[in-house]
Amino acid sequence: MGAKSCVLKRAVMCLFASLAVSLAAHAQIGLWLDSGAYWPFRADLHLRRDSGRTDLWLHNVGFRGRSLDSPFYYGLRVSRPARIAGHSVESELEFVHAKAYANETEVVEVSGQWDGQSVLGRKPFRQYIQSFSLSHGLNFLFGNLFCPVLERGGFRAGLRLGVGISIPHVESQIEGRWVQRYQASGLCYQAGVGGSTALRGSFRVDFALRWTLARLRGMKVHRGSLGADMWGFHFNLGLGYSLARAGGARQVAR
Repeated sequence: MGAKSCVLKRAVMCLFASLAVSLAAHAQIGLWLDSGAYWPFRADLHLRRDSGRTDLWLHNVGFRGRSLDSPFYYGLRVSRPARIAGHSVESELEFVHAKAYANETEVVEVSGQWDGQSVLGRKPFRQYIQSFSLSHGLNFLFGNLFCPVLERGGFRAGLRLGVGISIPHVESQIEGRWVQRYQASGLCYQAGVGGSTALRGSFRVDFALRWTLARLRGMKVHRGSLGADMWGFHFNLGLGYSLARAGGARQVAR
């Protein structure tokens, strides 16, 4: 992993730490639980082996999200009001659990080197990787900004932007050898629209549409590593609760 990526990771972790402290100290926070679905796009997989004799690209590999299969898709989010340049926004700390399964029966375009031999053309995916999935999570940890653009009565909608760390649970089989483990793999990004409407009391119904990019790097597999840029689309529907807590000498209510 390059020095630039390490610096970016540290900067993001510092952002998370400051955001977590800010959320914990604020008198009013929102708690959100979402479910929904994730549709991963096709992606190029980059396989490198520790021997240095394999540097292989498997192009345009198909993936499935299987969001309704256990473990199910879910998201957890904590938010608080903030102001930036005089505008009301919300800062958020968010965890999203999605999944991605490679379509292992495909024939894909392959280029590069396998065990010292040049490879080019269409080959069965399973000739090189028997199985690859992120079945216990293509997990995202985001720090977000939510910017309201429409507020009418109890309804509000806006734009959401986020940056964070991807924490995939990699399950792979290469040359018959399984490797399964959680890994902090790279930076991730999101952009989308979302909103909520008042339900009863402090409860709100929440919805969101978003696109995410996970720049997965150095995922450990048998005698090597995999990399990929995983794009995907999410639909979320959930429930939120606005929690007012004592803040110094006063109570802030929504």
